[in-house]
Amino acid sequence: MKGILELNKKELFDLTEKLNRMHEVDLAHYMEELDTEEILFISRLIKKEQLSEAFAELGTDYKQAMIEHLSDSELETVIQHLDSFELAETMREVPANIVKRLIRHIDGTRRPLINQVLGYPEESVGSIMGVELVKCYENDTLETIIEKVKTAQFDAEFLQVIWVVNHSQQLQGFINVADLLRYQDQPLSELIKHDVISINTLADQEEAAKLMNKYHLSVLPVIDEEGCLVGVISTETVLDVIEEEFSEDIAQMQGVANIDEGYLEESAYSHFLKRIKWLLILMITATMTGYIIQRYDDIISTSVVLAAYIPMLMDSGGNAGGQTTTVIIRSLTLGELDSGDILKIIWKELRIALMVGLSLAIINIIRIGMMDHVSLMVNLTVSLSLMCTIVMAKLVGAVLPFIGLFFKQDPVVMAGPLITTVVDTFALIIYFEIASLLLGI
Repeated sequence: MKGILELNKKELFDLTEKLNRMHEVDLAHYMEELDTEEILFISRLIKKEQLSEAFAELGTDYKQAMIEHLSDSELETVIQHLDSFELAETMREVPANIVKRLIRHIDGTRRPLINQVLGYPEESVGSIMGVELVKCYENDTLETIIEKVKTAQFDAEFLQVIWVVNHSQQLQGFINVADLLRYQDQPLSELIKHDVISINTLADQEEAAKLMNKYHLSVLPVIDEEGCLVGVISTETVLDVIEEEFSEDIAQMQGVANIDEGYLEESAYSHFLKRIKWLLILMITATMTGYIIQRYDDIISTSVVLAAYIPMLMDSGGNAGGQTTTVIIRSLTLGELDSGDILKIIWKELRIALMVGLSLAIINIIRIGMMDHVSLMVNLTVSLSLMCTIVMAKLVGAVLPFIGLFFKQDPVVMAGPLITTVVDTFALIIYFEIASLLLGI
């Protein structure tokens, strides 16, 4: 396949037209398939605003390569079209020497805004907010406000709403730009909406996502401790937060540290470090099941057939507990539940567990009776153990996330990797104790 640097004038013209029509996300993906020399070459073909938007979507390594190799004027142009949040995010990602080069080319009037965003803790609302917004006072004229919108030098996503503040910069309300244009003959006071939902700069970024989802907001104003308006969260930003939190939760449920880069970009050694910790912990805790089997070795020796049903009991318990844990963690994440609901949850899961456990036990009695040549007492032992295991697993699955909350840990970390080990341990104890009781071993 012909390389970009080998294209003739006609082919270069066609490529330039194609690149400038691309969405910035698709353009970023295309650029990540190229080597550094080719990226720098096409960066000189693309419209500067389009290049800046694609730059914001690139992975860290590609951003770093561009910052290192672009000329001073090219870098200044890229930076000029990035909003403050995107610049701050880039500065968090790249090494200190690259940050120094960025700072040298940032306009002096923007540096305080970027430093403000960088000053907030990671994963706080302040660290992901945009500081580009249009403010007005309640006594401003319509012409003054429209002029502010016209002269604003930032993305349209930050121009959907005009924020109304007092002279101390405290948030008072907002005006939708659409209403402003549609009802120009109405008094400004009638267009101001005072039922504004806001969030503090130090709140967790996940709280911003929950608020925007709950109230169906396209933008969310950010205020400081004094109630002063300092920034705004956009839909685009909150979608990134949701993706990040979802990826983190999925990884933690499987005992994997969160992957910061893409799967292929992350080194094999980095993957190893992020996976080995929980595997070691679970391997050590899993020795408990081996100890229990040894402890009840006399029961297995007397009735060898019991051993054949151990995998089914452990798998059923693990699946039942995993179902409950997933539902509870989802509800906690969405704010549908909190620690005050634990007794209601236990009571509800107990009823669910009894219905599920009884149904599976009855079906299991029929299944064993038709397919396995074992005594009725062995059949009843296995089926009763199955029912008790399901009840236990669902209760453990309901409680584990709240144990995580009690110890101020992410419920996903506590419940995800541990559920199978805990349930397996109790399932074996239940099984052997019931066998001892019913079979008289």
